[in-house]
Amino acid sequence: MEALRLYQKPEKGILNIKLPENMAESKELEIIIISLEREVYEKKEKFSPSDYFGIWKNKNIDVDKVCKEMRNEWERDF
Repeated sequence: MEALRLYQKPEKGILNIKLPENMAESKELEIIIISLEREVYEKKEKFSPSDYFGIWKNKNIDVDKVCKEMRNEWERDF
């Protein structure tokens, strides 16, 4: 599958898309249009893993056991 990703601002509600040759010759194309809200994609604060250090310390969880169980599940899926 080939994909073409463009970021364009519509002019009076119209988008003009020039297709590459290999797509222009296709019999059928799927077109998906998604409104791009820049604020959603631009985080104001960076993620800091250290902010979450120790959040499980009062829980009765064996982290090594849980990790091993997850890895075993992944291996079974293949």
